[in-house]
Amino acid sequence: MKQTSHRLRSSAPSRSAEAGNSGQIPAIGRIFPVPIAPKVPEVIFVFWVVKILTTAGGEATSDYLKSWGNIKGGGTEVGLFVIALVVQFSTRRYRTFAYWSLAYAIAIFGTGVSDFLHLDVKIPYAGTTLLWAIVLIGIFWTWHHNERTLSIHSITTQRREAYYWATVFATFAPRHRARGLHGDLTRTWLPGL
Repeated sequence: MKQTSHRLRSSAPSRSAEAGNSGQIPAIGRIFPVPIAPKVPEVIFVFWVVKILTTAGGEATSDYLKSWGNIKGGGTEVGLFVIALVVQFSTRRYRTFAYWSLAYAIAIFGTGVSDFLHLDVKIPYAGTTLLWAIVLIGIFWTWHHNERTLSIHSITTQRREAYYWATVFATFAPRHRARGLHGDLTRTWLPGL
């Protein structure tokens, strides 16, 4: 009898093995609940309308916060981003307010980071666009290597959600910078347009 119960206990996965297989991120998993359903909305027409509005609103908000200076404006952007991350990771399934609050915060913070790199660190638009493209490739490679999928329909673990939001952030920043690069090239090579 003791041998049987010992065999059953030893074949059961350890708590750390369960956490690793469940897709929980150790630091986040201790604080936030495990998702029980996909945490992204369906990509339909309304998704794109709201996405455009949050992107435009985030860029405008970041530009306004830039007028507060790097410390106050940047600090506000970081604060909004952290609050939105906490709200989103506190949900167990897709919640409209949490999801779009984080999307809006990423638009604000992503614009701020990209502007800081270009205006204050003096990295040209082409350089920041290349930088974010390399970051994005790294995120995709790591995500696929660890999860064996890049499907947004499988965002049902904390780790996949973290990869998803890192991707959203990394795709926002070069898009914002690419528009600036386009403006620079147009002014340089096609003056008067």
